[in-house]
Amino acid sequence: MTQRDQLTAAEIRLIAIVQAKPGHEEAVADILKGAVELSRNEEGCLEYSLHRDREAAGRFVFIECWANADALAAHEQTAHFLHLGELLPQHIDGAVDILKLQSLY
Repeated sequence: MTQRDQLTAAEIRLIAIVQAKPGHEEAVADILKGAVELSRNEEGCLEYSLHRDREAAGRFVFIECWANADALAAHEQTAHFLHLGELLPQHIDGAVDILKLQSLY
């Protein structure tokens, strides 16, 4: 296994899908945007990008890559991440759908 393969095996790729309630789309966008730069500056953050789904109204998608499980765990304890958990529930339908992925190739 090459050094790159070892690094890739430790990485955690994550997709988080957030569905805004009708009429709450801009509030959700503003709340989510507030976490982007802070998250990008965290140690172990390799990618953190926010997208709006072009085909599903009010659906937002984070695409993230963390160096390892420890970096992701640290992210989940930051003030800005915890703040999302306080602000979002009143504006979203259901829970945030999270996919934790491992690159195979």
